[in-house]
Amino acid sequence: MSPDISLRAMTIRDIDACLALMQNPKTEELRHWIGMELWRLLSRNPTLCWIAQENAHVIGAVFCGHDGWRGYLYHLEIAASCLRANVASSLLRKVKEQLASLNIHKMHVQIEQEDAARSLFWLDQQWEKREDIMVFCTELPRRVKRWAS
Repeated sequence: MSPDISLRAMTIRDIDACLALMQNPKTEELRHWIGMELWRLLSRNPTLCWIAQENAHVIGAVFCGHDGWRGYLYHLEIAASCLRANVASSLLRKVKEQLASLNIHKMHVQIEQEDAARSLFWLDQQWEKREDIMVFCTELPRRVKRWAS
């Protein structure tokens, strides 16, 4: 990672910059909801959400949490211009250290099956692809206000 790039714990003030990194069309329509959910995640897990900065600009973000037993990496986003700068690996290493300091010894990440590039990233990071489990989800009613950036 370049010496011009630094990592620091995320604050509430960073949420808008982090949302700006998320240029995925699938998340675009949900950005107002995502902002509020990130605020809650950050409030509950202040040592597990980190950003990478270069010249005071957010170029990477990782959102992680835990339930007291397992760590969950919810999102890792890196600016397209920094994809080969080891920013993702550095942010991942930071949250792994933080989880270990909380006596959490296993973490999970979920990615879409069709996302071959991200799948390769996780395999390169020595993560195990589980073939023995499936994930099921359900939507619950939203009772929070939309994030106003």
